[in-house]
Amino acid sequence: MGTFAEKMTAGRGFMAVAIVVLGGWRPGRVAGAAFFFGAAMALQFLFQSILLNLPYQLFLMLPYLLTLLVLVGAVGRVKSPAELGRG
Repeated sequence: MGTFAEKMTAGRGFMAVAIVVLGGWRPGRVAGAAFFFGAAMALQFLFQSILLNLPYQLFLMLPYLLTLLVLVGAVGRVKSPAELGRG
């Protein structure tokens, strides 16, 4: 389309990095983590449509908050590949 919009990714690059880290750089586990975070994004929209008495901003932050909580829980248990960062 040849168009560009500021903030089009809405911070989802952070989620993509978290998915790869949590998946342990293994394709099957990365796919599972991506499905998990994709479900969180879908639930955000579902909650916004069902629970009308809460501010929508709470539901918008749900996937990002979940990402941070999962990363905090994974500290010390996830190892990066030895070749990562070598030039």
